[in-house]
Amino acid sequence: LGKYQVKPKLPCVLGAEASGFIENINIDTEGSEDGPNLAIGDAVVAFLPPRSGTFASVIDVPLQNLIPVPVAADGRLASSREQTEVLKRAAAFPIAAGTAHVALCERAKLQRGEYVLVTGASGGTGALAVGIAKALGARVIAAIRANDARKVSFVKSLLDSSADVLLDVSDVHNRRLEISQQIMQATQGRGVDVVLDVVGGELAKIAVKCLRWSGRFVVAGFAGSQDGATSSPIPAHLVLTKNLSIHGIYWGSYLQHQPDVIYGSFRALRGMLKAGSLQLPRVDQVYRLEDAAGALASMARGGVLGKIVIELPRDELIRPKL
Repeated sequence: LGKYQVKPKLPCVLGAEASGFIENINIDTEGSEDGPNLAIGDAVVAFLPPRSGTFASVIDVPLQNLIPVPVAADGRLASSREQTEVLKRAAAFPIAAGTAHVALCERAKLQRGEYVLVTGASGGTGALAVGIAKALGARVIAAIRANDARKVSFVKSLLDSSADVLLDVSDVHNRRLEISQQIMQATQGRGVDVVLDVVGGELAKIAVKCLRWSGRFVVAGFAGSQDGATSSPIPAHLVLTKNLSIHGIYWGSYLQHQPDVIYGSFRALRGMLKAGSLQLPRVDQVYRLEDAAGALASMARGGVLGKIVIELPRDELIRPKL
């Protein structure tokens, strides 16, 4: 649509995250303190700076940008089918999980027991934000347009605590007061401590009004904005009178300006995965590499639950551990 804030020079190879198997390790980087303990043949998920080109069969990745993927269960070697399914979900993990984790932990400083409102909770970043917030011990209000039974079922599966709330924000322009009242009721009239917003627009205005005094609002996207987010939905007088903090989160810029934040975040995410407090994301649709344009078009149309993955042919993807 030409409205995204980063415009790469053409020609370029798209993609910034992937999963697969290690084919070779540069001996000059082996044993890096920043990276996990890995060997040739291990299954991994990789992340690279945006526009680095993971829509490919082979990529070159620094060790510290890899996360081991548990493709075996109960000490046995997983079948090819099991490996494929895990790797699909793993490929959808780095950027959405990294964005959500840095937003909640680095920007918002979310604490155990706090209330966090997550908009767009059925999407890639939103769904992982719900999981990460719960792993951190927060109380979650997950906002979605509940006009799709499949979407409602998916988000309910993420909310396994009586302290969590599924918030229907359908027809938001005609239900402003009702939605605000439901948020305040869910927090016993206190208001939310943190908002992680990937939608923008009218819902962002409501969310700001429902922040408690000294609350934190994190802008992670603006999918619901009508003007490409060129105008702010955040009322300045509320920022002043309620002592609010407004933060932005663009995950890719951290790799350039503060890479230690990214690597620290992924060490924490590896720990959550290993402990079982966080699960790999749901994959809603799978496309072949030659159909990558169709995958991007599906994202633009919306309605995706979790993430979309581009898959290489099986003989290029599955290689047994050496």
